[in-house]
Amino acid sequence: MCKKNTQKVALYVFREGVQDTDLLIIDSVKRYLKMSDSDGRTVTVKRSDRGAPSIAEAGMPYVSVSHSGGYTVCAVSDGGVGIDLQKTDSLKRENEEEYTDRLLRLAKRFFHPHDAGWIRVSPKHRFYTVWSAKEAYVKYTGSGIDDDFPHFRVIPDEGPSGSAWECDGMFYEALPFEEGFSLCICTPEIAEAEIEYEL
Repeated sequence: MCKKNTQKVALYVFREGVQDTDLLIIDSVKRYLKMSDSDGRTVTVKRSDRGAPSIAEAGMPYVSVSHSGGYTVCAVSDGGVGIDLQKTDSLKRENEEEYTDRLLRLAKRFFHPHDAGWIRVSPKHRFYTVWSAKEAYVKYTGSGIDDDFPHFRVIPDEGPSGSAWECDGMFYEALPFEEGFSLCICTPEIAEAEIEYEL
C-alpha cells in the first residue's frame, strides 16, 4: 500500500532476447493493471519522435524502458516516470587508474559541474549513480540525450542522503539490482517502487 502523496512505480525485469520491447511494455502494463487477455481493453505502444514509449489509449499508465547488460526493465506508474539501468563494469581493457580517468573525463563532458565535482570522491560508484539518474530524468521528460544533458543537475547540494533524494523538484531513487549494475528511477513525486522479475 502506498503512503499518502507517494507515487507507486512497478518495475518489471526481463532477460533480453525474450520478446521485442513493445511486447514487454504491453505485458508490463497489463500486469500493472491486472488485466486479463479477455477483459476487452487494448494496450498499444506509441513512440515519440525521439523514440520514447507511451501508451496510446486514454487513461493508461505512464511507461519508461531501459536496456543494459542482457536485461530490459520496464517501469509502469500512474504518474510520470523515467528509468535507467546501466551496466557498471569497465568494457575496455584498462587498469583502475585509466578507468577512473575515463569516468572523470566523461563526467566533465556530460555532467553539470556540481555533479562532476561530487563524483570525484568515489568515481566508479558515483559516476553511475549520476549517469543513471540523468538518463532516468531525460526518459521522464522525453528529451533524450541532447545539448542540454550537461546543463541540469541530479545531485542536491549536500549530496544524496541514502538511496532516495530530491533535486530541483524531481525525485530520484537508486534501486537494488544485481552487482555490476546501477538502476535509478526519476519521478515528480516521492515514489514507492516494487520490482518483479520476469526472467
